[in-house]
Amino acid sequence: MTPTRTGSARAALRALPTTAGSLARTARQATGGPARPGPAARTRRRLAAAGAAGLLAAGMTVLAAAGPAAAAVSLQDQTPPPYAQTGWSTLHAGPANRKYVDTVTAQSYVHRWSVLPGVAMSQAPVIGPEGHVYQTAALGPGHVNLYAFDESGRLLWTAPAWKDNATGVNGCAGFNSPIVDTQGDVYVSDCNKLWAFHSDGTLKWVINLPAAPAGSPFQGPPQDVPVNPFIVAVFTRDGSVLGVTLFGQVVVVSRQDGHLEAPILQLPGALGNPVPAPPASLFAGGFMDPALVNPLWQTALAGDVVSANTPAVDESNGLVMVVATDHDNKTLADLYALRFTPGHAGQQGTVAIQFAAPVGAGSGSSPAIAPDDSQTYVTDNNGVLYAVNNTTGTRAWTASTDSNPQSVTVGPNGTVYVAGPADMFAFSQSGTQLWHTTFATTAAALLPAPTGPGLAGPIGQPSGPMTVTNNTLVEPISFGYTYSVAGQQVPITIMTKLVAISPSTGAVLRVLGPEIDTADANTVLDPRTGMILATHAPFETAVAGLASTVNPILPAGLSMQQPVGGLEGLAPAG
Repeated sequence: MTPTRTGSARAALRALPTTAGSLARTARQATGGPARPGPAARTRRRLAAAGAAGLLAAGMTVLAAAGPAAAAVSLQDQTPPPYAQTGWSTLHAGPANRKYVDTVTAQSYVHRWSVLPGVAMSQAPVIGPEGHVYQTAALGPGHVNLYAFDESGRLLWTAPAWKDNATGVNGCAGFNSPIVDTQGDVYVSDCNKLWAFHSDGTLKWVINLPAAPAGSPFQGPPQDVPVNPFIVAVFTRDGSVLGVTLFGQVVVVSRQDGHLEAPILQLPGALGNPVPAPPASLFAGGFMDPALVNPLWQTALAGDVVSANTPAVDESNGLVMVVATDHDNKTLADLYALRFTPGHAGQQGTVAIQFAAPVGAGSGSSPAIAPDDSQTYVTDNNGVLYAVNNTTGTRAWTASTDSNPQSVTVGPNGTVYVAGPADMFAFSQSGTQLWHTTFATTAAALLPAPTGPGLAGPIGQPSGPMTVTNNTLVEPISFGYTYSVAGQQVPITIMTKLVAISPSTGAVLRVLGPEIDTADANTVLDPRTGMILATHAPFETAVAGLASTVNPILPAGLSMQQPVGGLEGLAPAG
């Protein structure tokens, strides 16, 4: 999300005794072990299949453009990719998806502002060179789905409201974060289009994305528009915009005017196995367009799609790394290394698969690249962490965790951090486990032991991927209890706190401050202002109905944290 795949609220959904309650079991029972023999032979078959599938020259119509097309930019003229140097110009901070910010975490933070209450924010905001904060939403027709704020939360401008299939930014914008270039221009996909805006909100250009391959789900009712968005685009080293659609089409367009820079490549993976539909209460009450809830759910959990993650860019060799379903076995996945070669003298360039490295079940983990660009890290549905050599595509090492499929965090010294449902792990760049920590002690310090029937705990659960700074890890933790429902232990959130964690030991250093809702997305630190930006997805809408039963049996003075949604700004205290 791509939507990130961790968080206490999602754990609650997995535990519910409904169709969603079987989700974790379904995902884990769908496959055997992650390791499979013969990666070289399988890669040759896969690349042959990709060639047989062909490079699609699908028509991509430029709907609107402003200004003449700029001259082609060579690799020598523009390296690295043209991301705005703001500390957070794409979903996972930078092109390598490391979630590292070159700043220092403050001693504590206080709430300064919040905007868009009642709107689910499943993806992190990004920051432009002027300090503008860009946030997407997944609302239905008649609503706005791209907002620009200043650093104080004041609304600067909005994209055109979604009117119909061809007009306005539709709700799939909420499936991804925008990306911002060095000029401050903003690029974001919706269900069927790719938009480019200048920093003042004027339209730069908009193009149609290719139609999903025949047989793809979500192409008709109840969806108001065919669903085939990018899951966050990337900038290539020559300055083009590259994206991979939900159903595996690799599209490269000019940053200047949106024209197609290469024939469209269809990744060879088949549709993944759908996960059971979420409960009807998920995002109920106007938090999201109801017709997009199940497509977002399938995307968040890498279900009935081909690719459900944000690509990463290897800045040393220009390869774009993306995880998608395997060609031979749709219950498994591959890390695809894509090579875009720009065209010359008016000719289109090419996109090719350089290698396809087999990983385990699920295509929902956004890859993250080591600081020295030697390895790419991916997790799977079985909690296995993979390190893949960026030159050869061979597997360097694996490590077992109990994590959900999600993007890992990589520190400036190469340490790899992985969050699980109730714990965290750290590994060296060579695969040695450095530490493992839980949040039980912190939970016990914040909450009393429960006495009500069916309650257990207290517990602390990560509520989004970690961000790493120069002195700490920063992680929102949802603290609460579990409540027994039909034999299942459902996590109940009482409060969400930002926590500072030692990168070297995993010890909880201090509580940084409260958040108004569970996070379930990246925690954005703005190195220029010191602000923290937190989005609230409220996945806990699915269990909010338990409040009338649970609140009366909680310890005195406590109640379930209720869904709020929106974007929150927190400032250093003092």
